[in-house]
Amino acid sequence: MKEKNVAGLLAIFLGGMGIHKFYLGQTGMGILYLLFSWTVIPCLVGIVEGVRFLAMSREEFDFTYNYESMPDEKKEVFHQQIKEQIEGSDFKKGFQTKPVHMPWEQVPTIEMDDDARLENIKNSYPKHIADKLLKREPWIGMSEEMVLDAFGTPVKLDSDAQGNRHFYYDYYEDENGEGAFALVMKVSEGKVIDIQSF
Repeated sequence: MKEKNVAGLLAIFLGGMGIHKFYLGQTGMGILYLLFSWTVIPCLVGIVEGVRFLAMSREEFDFTYNYESMPDEKKEVFHQQIKEQIEGSDFKKGFQTKPVHMPWEQVPTIEMDDDARLENIKNSYPKHIADKLLKREPWIGMSEEMVLDAFGTPVKLDSDAQGNRHFYYDYYEDENGEGAFALVMKVSEGKVIDIQSF
């Protein structure tokens, strides 16, 4: 299993050469960092990523980078913790916690013709997360960056009084001819905390 402190220190001190990406199993991104190692950009990005790794909770790091090697019991405990956090949250009126598994056959898919975007997703995330992003499968706890990578720019974006952001996707007209959205994700502190699918 990969260690968050090792990943953080590698990113801070050797991030300019992408060593932390190789350590995390993201070979494509590691090669990209190596190709641009003559510039300052990978060094700066490496420092930011290193600080982010060190600031992550152990559970969040494990879920993101060690998911496939985690025992099933630990995965279940992590999912239960997320569920309890969501159920204990004070949601704005009108937002209800929905199951993560949505009826995606009702949501039109986006044709992805941008090969660079597909490669970026494949190289930026572990395989189990990249697969979900490529299939446009949202889940509670996914980062705002993952939402934008998977779904692109939202059709509509707004915020509520608590500072939570709402990302609206897949506009359609309902049976009354009124505009509606098939997917709404509520994001707080950079993480999805609620998903509505209609």
